[in-house]
Amino acid sequence: MKEFRNAILIIASIIVIILKLHYYYYHFIYPLILVALFYVYEIRNEQNGLLKSISIIFVSLNIIVTVLPDALIYKTLFSNWHYWSEKELSIEHFKGEPMEDLNATAAVYPSIIGKFSKVYNFPSSIIFTADNSKNSWIKKELFKEKDSNTLKKLLRHEKRHLDLTEVYRRKAMDSIENLRFPSIEEKYKVIEYYYKISDSINDVFDLETEHGINPIGNKKWANYLDTQLGLK
Repeated sequence: MKEFRNAILIIASIIVIILKLHYYYYHFIYPLILVALFYVYEIRNEQNGLLKSISIIFVSLNIIVTVLPDALIYKTLFSNWHYWSEKELSIEHFKGEPMEDLNATAAVYPSIIGKFSKVYNFPSSIIFTADNSKNSWIKKELFKEKDSNTLKKLLRHEKRHLDLTEVYRRKAMDSIENLRFPSIEEKYKVIEYYYKISDSINDVFDLETEHGINPIGNKKWANYLDTQLGLK
């Protein structure tokens, strides 16, 4: 009976870990319940030997599951994406094949990606601004000197596209937080709405900055983005 009970709890712990990785149906209370049950059934009864060792491993795994951030897990599982940060882009970021038929020197394709909890977990969402480096491209042959001022300005301009999308990601999350008990579908609609806006505004950004070569336009957008992102 004890062995069967122990096996059930271990299977339950594996299920909790899988739910944690999948996120949608995970709730932070699950591992706490399992740890409590294990305390009642095993540790409190002062089991010895192999069963005690398994108990310690089980408790340790559930503690790790409890404290490991969902955002960190998501970024690890989907490491092919470049996630927004204050850090500037480098020329190594661009791994896609340049579109020679376009009158452009570089391009990024910022997206809003992530997951929403379906069981009111905390946090209730893990949503990021991200860019797939395998799709983003730059005509590297135009920059023999990787520390040239022209290249730095171009990289700065492309980074600003990610910054702009991040502004609207935050607006989307603020709107979702103001909804009362929104469904998953409603949350996704909000994200889609603000992403479409950010996509359009990115075109305006390119137009007003002339793809980063207009100093007046650059200054205007730099002030706006730095203010919105709390960078100034």
